[in-house]
Amino acid sequence: FGIGTAGNSNGTIQNNLVGWTGQGGIVFGGSAAWTLSGNEIESAGQGFAFADGLGATGSCDLTATGNLIRNSAGFGISVVGSGTRIFENNSVIGNGLAGSELANVYAKTVNTTVRKNIIENAPGPGVSVPPLIVNARITQNHFVNNGGTSIDLIASGGTLTDEREGDGIQLNGGAGPCGIDAGAGNNGTDYPVITSAIYSAGNTRIRGTACPASTIEFYRANAGAGDLDINGDPHGEGEIYVGDGPVNGAGNFDVTLPGFLATDTISAIVIDSTGNTSEFSVNRVNLEELTMVKRSFLPDGTPIASGASLPVGLEFRFLLYIDNKSS
Repeated sequence: FGIGTAGNSNGTIQNNLVGWTGQGGIVFGGSAAWTLSGNEIESAGQGFAFADGLGATGSCDLTATGNLIRNSAGFGISVVGSGTRIFENNSVIGNGLAGSELANVYAKTVNTTVRKNIIENAPGPGVSVPPLIVNARITQNHFVNNGGTSIDLIASGGTLTDEREGDGIQLNGGAGPCGIDAGAGNNGTDYPVITSAIYSAGNTRIRGTACPASTIEFYRANAGAGDLDINGDPHGEGEIYVGDGPVNGAGNFDVTLPGFLATDTISAIVIDSTGNTSEFSVNRVNLEELTMVKRSFLPDGTPIASGASLPVGLEFRFLLYIDNKSS
């Protein structure tokens, strides 16, 4: 390892370059609480295909912020065991190079938080959440150019290979209004369904359905080949977080946000009250609001001014059309 910890002594590791290690880059164990900030972990696992850039095992608590983790043989970040693990404002780029562990982030710990990170260029998923792992909160991240789907909730009964490489998008299903599959990662929480996205005067109104009493996050999306479900529909990747809104108790959302452009592709995730985060929704193209235009004319083609009064019996012509600016 570049750096390894064990035991129950707390500590901080910051502002180091840890690179080209034979095994993992920085690996935390034991039961202590650690802070990791401002480090660069480069090309871990020169001698071992399953070596990860940053790992946490045992019951240690870990808060990692502002680190660059890239080009690892295995996962960029791997957490197993128990403890509170928070990853925020890190760049996790191009890990999984040895071809055995393909995800940038492997979240095999209950109550993991993955927030505001750049997660890109993995050969597999952006984040893999294995079966039976719940409350993995994955929020406000930037996903791009991952070979698999951005967030992969591994299905109930998934194999270790599925966890490492991803098993693709799970279509909505399961029990109850949230589509619970108790054996899947994050309970297999159903992704949102966007029924309309209408752009008007700089704002976009987005409506649809999702897990009741939850928070829905909206993203500009850019799908690749690994983001297609079995029906060929694209999900994500969530490239730019734009904003969020509530899902009411009946499972409906109606949110108006600035920040989208007309014809942007929009995708969404839902996060329940305990942090269970869904996969990305089927993408929806933003459409400009349709404008109804009315005009009236005299028989010779002379326009009649809006609000003008006409004598009884005067013949005129009336034109009604729809202006669809996005077509």
